[in-house]
Amino acid sequence: MEGLTPPFYSRTDELLYKIYLKLQGGSMPGLTANDINTLSKLNAIIEDGELISQSQFNDAIMVLRGNVPVSANTLEKLYNIIQGMQSLKREDIDTLEELNAILSDADLVRIQDLADALVALNVKQRSFQFYFPDSQWDGDHNQSLRRDRFVVRGKINDLTEDFTNALSAVSYKTRVDASSSWAYHLNLTALQNWINTNVSGDEQTGTRYWIMCIPAFKSGQDGEAVNVLMYKIF
Repeated sequence: MEGLTPPFYSRTDELLYKIYLKLQGGSMPGLTANDINTLSKLNAIIEDGELISQSQFNDAIMVLRGNVPVSANTLEKLYNIIQGMQSLKREDIDTLEELNAILSDADLVRIQDLADALVALNVKQRSFQFYFPDSQWDGDHNQSLRRDRFVVRGKINDLTEDFTNALSAVSYKTRVDASSSWAYHLNLTALQNWINTNVSGDEQTGTRYWIMCIPAFKSGQDGEAVNVLMYKIF
C-alpha cells in the first residue's frame, strides 16, 4: 500500500487505502465489523464477486439437484444406485408409486382396465371341433359320434384351421339352412368368400347356415382325426 496516494482511480483503491491507514495507526489490532459493514463495501474489495445469502445458496443447490427422493438426494447416491442396478427384483419395486417413479413417462394399466378395453372391442373367439372316428364299428369306435357339420348363425371372420396328424388336408361344404343345395369350398379363403356373399347379421338374428368339413386322410391312415375350425365374431 506504500506509495498509494490520492487521487484514486477506483472505489477499491480508496477503500483499501482507508483500511491501510487505520491499520498503521497502532491503536487497532485489526479490522472490525464497522470497517466492512455492507455488501457494497465487500463487493468493492471483491470486484467480480456477487455475494448471496445461505438461503439463496441452498435454493440454487435444490434447483440443480431436482425433485429426487430422499434415498437419492445427492448425485453421489444417485450414481451409486444406478451403478448397482443390474436387474430389478420384486423387492426393489413393491408399490405402484415406486414403479411410476422409475417409469415417469409410463402409464400403468391395471388388469381390470385391460379387460374392459378388450370387452369394448367386442371380439369373440369361437371354434368348432369336427371329429372323424376310424373305420371300425365296435363299442370303442362308434360312428354315431361323428361330428362333421355344425350350424352357424351370423357372419364369422378370421377363419383358421388346425387338424390332427392323420389328415393331410380338409375342405368344406356349406348351405343356407333353408336350402338343400351344398356349395363346395376347397380352402378357407373360398369358405370365407361364400360367407361374405351369402350371410348377413349377427349370431342372434343373422342368417342360419350349415358348415360341413370333409377330411382328406394321409395314405395308410384310417384312425380317428379332428379338425378345429377357429373364427371370430365381431
